[in-house]
Amino acid sequence: MMSHAAPDPVTRPPLWLWLKLGLMSFGGPAAHISLIQNEICERRKLADYDTYLRGLNFAVLLPGPEAVQLVTYLGWRISGIPGALLAGAGFVLPGALLMIAATLWISAKGDLPMVQAAFAGVQPVIVAFVTAALFKLARSNLKSKFGLMLAVFALITMTMFSGVFPLIILISAAFGALLLIDGNDYFELNPHTEESQASRKRTSLAVLATGSGIWLALSALCIWVLPFNPYLGIDIVISTAAMATFGGAYPAVAFVGEQAVTSWGWLSRSEMIDGLALAETIPGPLSLYNAFVGTMAASGHGLWGAVLGGALAVVFTFLPSFTMVIAFAPYVDWLYSISLVRAALAGVSAAVVGIIGKLALVLIYAVCIPGTSPNWVNIAVALVACAAIITGRIPPLLLIVAGAVFGILFLG
Repeated sequence: MMSHAAPDPVTRPPLWLWLKLGLMSFGGPAAHISLIQNEICERRKLADYDTYLRGLNFAVLLPGPEAVQLVTYLGWRISGIPGALLAGAGFVLPGALLMIAATLWISAKGDLPMVQAAFAGVQPVIVAFVTAALFKLARSNLKSKFGLMLAVFALITMTMFSGVFPLIILISAAFGALLLIDGNDYFELNPHTEESQASRKRTSLAVLATGSGIWLALSALCIWVLPFNPYLGIDIVISTAAMATFGGAYPAVAFVGEQAVTSWGWLSRSEMIDGLALAETIPGPLSLYNAFVGTMAASGHGLWGAVLGGALAVVFTFLPSFTMVIAFAPYVDWLYSISLVRAALAGVSAAVVGIIGKLALVLIYAVCIPGTSPNWVNIAVALVACAAIITGRIPPLLLIVAGAVFGILFLG
């Protein structure tokens, strides 16, 4: 059923509600999505469950972080474009500020023995997080031999070549559209006046134009005003990940982290893992890892230069999500009901498993086999943490705190 429905005219929730959600969002995308459902649908009755599910499906269809897009869509449903902006910004802003501040502190004090020991203890826990995410994605997305082939293709291609992430996404989408399509389009066009349809189309085009204009203006700033490296590099890497990454935050983290280490030299392998630890620890979407990368990349340009790098990374990460959600929100049911779209995204989802697999291999090698021989302590910690994550008996934040305490007590 094609839905062009406008947002429901209800009282606009205050900004503090969305800020509260952002501050409460620990434990990764799955935990964030559950928190949003509990707070918005069950506790405050601001949206019904069907609206929530449509928003979640919509978020999965789009590139970028699902939790941010879900919150933005629900904000739109509740109180239109202003509600979407308040919801998205409120959900992201607390974690973004904390991430930039923590990164500045680490870049200045990271040589302290206690800090180094804490991160050494957290690193195998981060390996466990990524490995557990890989198994979960593989179980959900690799339901056919063709899907497995796409995942292996993505893993091998990412391992052998650099800078091919967008190409992998395009190829996987094309093969998915060709081979996984079921031909079952089940939408119907609701009767709407031409005037109503034209008004919605104008609004969507205006939103796309505004978002694109902001992105172009910031890109021009990076090219003509700021130093070429790192600010233009931040634009290129983060924008590519934001607009070409399907399957949640982990594929974006894989791409941004790999580019930051191998192509641009902003981070070491150890710093890349430390950033993942911060992103898992600080409230907010995992994609705030990009703020860590942007801040570290610009740390050689003084305090305010580093802050600018982190701020640009945040904007380039979430501006595409805000723009796409608000522009396409009136067409949610119609987009999801087209079999060609579903098939293309099934191909992308399979390839995402291979992309995450590359990240998992890099982290395992860096943390568990750092030299010529295995680090059995890190291997044991990673296995225990992975078992705890899979069983779900220990909250993710508690695992990270336990890893940090273990590092301070035994690795310092």
